[in-house]
Amino acid sequence: MHKVCLHDLITRKSFLADLSTIPAVAETIQIDNSQRFYLIHGVTKNISDQFEASHDFDIYVERINKEYWVNSLLDKMQNS
Repeated sequence: MHKVCLHDLITRKSFLADLSTIPAVAETIQIDNSQRFYLIHGVTKNISDQFEASHDFDIYVERINKEYWVNSLLDKMQNS
């Protein structure tokens, strides 16, 4: 598991999470079993003082709703 700090670009709030893999830019993730979906805008590896750091990666996200996520998948399928 990777300890990550998610930074919401809209609300400017941050929170820690454990992710099994690190997402790429433009991917979406869902936290827990909630309806919280996030679009990934950027990923930064935290390499300074790894032993004392509270997290390994900073991930910059925008919260999106499930409808936005589903529509973006449908758009990609139609444009393929």
